[in-house]
Amino acid sequence: MSKFGFSGRAALARALIGALGGYVLAISFMSAGSGVLLASGIMRRADALASTGMLAFLVWTSALLVAFGAATTARAAAWVLGAALGFALVGWASLSLAGAA
Repeated sequence: MSKFGFSGRAALARALIGALGGYVLAISFMSAGSGVLLASGIMRRADALASTGMLAFLVWTSALLVAFGAATTARAAAWVLGAALGFALVGWASLSLAGAA
């Protein structure tokens, strides 16, 4: 155990959760955000996708911060992948309501 509170394996696991899980979270955020904007008629498809694509980088960065800020590695994975699942379900529902799926 290092003096920072977690080992090298835990740091690698948290980095993978932050990077790969953050990518999955960002993609599902893009799906949910663009689906909601498209289904509500606020924006056209290309504008909604571009807008949520820019915001997805902030979501990805937040996932990295959560991965290293959580108390345990399991809690970090649960937060990141749970949020990704929630966004994926919202994206699926909104795109099916919009008739784009």
